[in-house]
Amino acid sequence: MITKPPGKALFEVLAPPYGLKPSDLGEEFEDRGERFRIIVLEPRRPKYPVNVERLSNRKKYKFSADSIAILLAKAQQRK
Repeated sequence: MITKPPGKALFEVLAPPYGLKPSDLGEEFEDRGERFRIIVLEPRRPKYPVNVERLSNRKKYKFSADSIAILLAKAQQRK
């Protein structure tokens, strides 16, 4: 039996109410010339619930769900 990591299962459940897709975990996007990756959703922080890491130095940042949805849409248009 294959089990999902707890963070992934939680993300899949919490993503739709924030306007994100369950598959958005691990997605990469660009903001102000820097590349980021979505790493977790923190529902206890309603204003900035999405944790991301900058790929260049692995530093963690917080983003609003609305910002992430816009940035992911831009990333999809570029593909």
